[in-house]
Amino acid sequence: MADTSTAPVTVPEFCVHVENAFVVDRPRVADLLNAALASQARPAVFAALNRLPDRRFESLMEVLSELPDVSFGSEAP
Repeated sequence: MADTSTAPVTVPEFCVHVENAFVVDRPRVADLLNAALASQARPAVFAALNRLPDRRFESLMEVLSELPDVSFGSEAP
């Protein structure tokens, strides 16, 4: 079995862990972090979230636009 702890974050994985933050209007980074925590995201997801600017986001696509290094690859751990 491959070690996924250091694998790059992919868009599908990232979305699974933060999508619940969008139940509130225009979530902040703290809301995204709380969603990732609740879904037991890997440390790499938290590292990506911590690179976001401190502001509100209109959509998940807007969040992803701030993280160009998050791959659109389809394999998630």
